[in-house]
Amino acid sequence: MPSVYLIGFMGSGKTSIGKLLSAKLKMPFFDTDELIIKKAGKTIPQIFNDSGEAYFRGLESAVISEIALAKNGVVSVGGGAVINPDNWRQIQNSGTTVYLQWPLEVLQQRIINDKNRPLVSTAAELKKLFETRQNNYKKADVTIDCSEGMSPEQIVDQIIKLIKR
Repeated sequence: MPSVYLIGFMGSGKTSIGKLLSAKLKMPFFDTDELIIKKAGKTIPQIFNDSGEAYFRGLESAVISEIALAKNGVVSVGGGAVINPDNWRQIQNSGTTVYLQWPLEVLQQRIINDKNRPLVSTAAELKKLFETRQNNYKKADVTIDCSEGMSPEQIVDQIIKLIKR
C-alpha cells in the first residue's frame, strides 16, 4: 500500500490520528514536525526564533523528500507544508492524501493558547492563515469531514474505508 499523508490545519489531529491509523494499517508512522525537530536539534519555536520560517520550510522540504522515497508509511504533514508546490508534488507522487477537515472554531479552541505554534498568536492571525491554506488542503485525494462528536477511532475507520476504494 502506498503512503497515506494526513494533511490539514494545525490542531486537526494529524499526529494522533496518524498513530492510530499506522497501527491499524501496520505501517510505519512519520511526523514531519518531529523529524524536523530531530534534524535541527531544536523545537519548532526555537527554529523560527533562531533561523526564521524560510529555514524551517527548507528543513520541512528535506524531510518530505526523504519520506517520499520510503513510499510506505502513514505521514502526519505539518499544516503549511502543502503550500510549497514541490512538497505537494512529492506527496502526491508517493501516496494518498487525506485532509482532516475541521471547523475553524474547533481548531481555534485547540490551538489559540499553544505556545508551540509560532505562526499564530491572535484569533485574527489564525483565521487568516486558515483561510489562506484551505484551497491547498481541498486538493487532497480524500477529505474527512470531522466533527466534534467523532472519536479518533471513527475518523481512522472512515479513512481506511475511503482509501481502500
